[in-house]
Amino acid sequence: MVKEVRKGDEPVGYERELTSHLTHLLRLWTSPRFREALMGMSMHGLNETDSRVLWELAHRNPSRPGALAEELSLGAPALTKAVARLSARGLIEALPDPSDQRARLVSLTAEGREVAADLFRIGDHMIDSVTQGWSPQDVALLTSLLARLGEDSTRFAKRLADD
Repeated sequence: MVKEVRKGDEPVGYERELTSHLTHLLRLWTSPRFREALMGMSMHGLNETDSRVLWELAHRNPSRPGALAEELSLGAPALTKAVARLSARGLIEALPDPSDQRARLVSLTAEGREVAADLFRIGDHMIDSVTQGWSPQDVALLTSLLARLGEDSTRFAKRLADD
């Protein structure tokens, strides 16, 4: 027996295909299962949180722990544990903040930079695999459009923050 669809039972979704496709990618790429599978490609035995800390430090090295926790949406205890694990492995170090001697900065070590570079190579390999059948022109077009979308999204986010 086919269930009758009542008003209000219809699926809810985006009207714009672009929004739907971008949301799908974000859900997929940020899912724990996907991230763990990608990190499994690394020979460094890092968990998802530690990988995210290294990745973020590669972008904003050095960083205060509070700012790093906020950027990664991690609580202070989770970040403290990740910093301890990564410090014990010699991948990051805590340094005095030159602007405030009471504060500390977390920074990648030389070995941490090498591991972070490997994580970036894994990301590049993933994109190469996903776009394997694409023409160079299609890859270049998507790259250009995503750069534009990123810039416009950054401006939009700043406007939201200013309101």
